[in-house]
Amino acid sequence: MNVRVLLLLALPLIASASDPSPPVGVPKDARFHNGAWFRVYRERGSWQHAQEACKRLGGQLASIPDESTWNFLKPFIGDSSLWLGATDEDEEGVWKWIDGTPFTFSAWFRGEPTGTDKEFYLCTLHGAWNDARRNDDTSGFVCMWKAIRN
Repeated sequence: MNVRVLLLLALPLIASASDPSPPVGVPKDARFHNGAWFRVYRERGSWQHAQEACKRLGGQLASIPDESTWNFLKPFIGDSSLWLGATDEDEEGVWKWIDGTPFTFSAWFRGEPTGTDKEFYLCTLHGAWNDARRNDDTSGFVCMWKAIRN
């Protein structure tokens, strides 16, 4: 087989691996990072509203497993107050991502989490993280869709 033919056959694989398009069901403007697509929604509401909205869209509230993912998302989040997919509702002070991703990285705002009564849900605050009540009204939420691994 000719070397040019082999190179041409490999190009689509290289292009899709480096810059994957969102699969069917994921918004076309979602951004890909570290095996998942992310999108910020500027829609006010409670943590429960945000969680249900992400599920309706076929995704989930975003997990932030590492500093790389947090640094990727920060420019899209800015200073907004947005819901993320973590809670310590089951055990005060033991934060868990709702999708089971290990909670090994955090970016808490100075003095957070406060651990005050009923502040069991994670949102962003001034470019960092904050614990908040389920019905607190934020300016939106971050959804994510994980890439399907074969």
